[in-house]
Amino acid sequence: MKFEYRLPLVSNDGWLPLMATNEYDASEEIAHLREFYDVQVRSSETKKLVNLPAPYGYNGGRRCDTPPGGGPCSCGAWH
Repeated sequence: MKFEYRLPLVSNDGWLPLMATNEYDASEEIAHLREFYDVQVRSSETKKLVNLPAPYGYNGGRRCDTPPGGGPCSCGAWH
């Protein structure tokens, strides 16, 4: 499955393609954008919006260095 994304309140570029072929990879690919913007992602085939899993945990509003279920983090939590 291919995905595309857009930044609805920031950009007028429309839908841009992602390289990822599954939801988790797509989530990692746009993680840097999701920290600051409301990013919409949809399937490029069906044009339906997709809710992606969060690629990393957060502790006190700060992004952690392990994915959920990945083990202990440098923040001291288990994500």
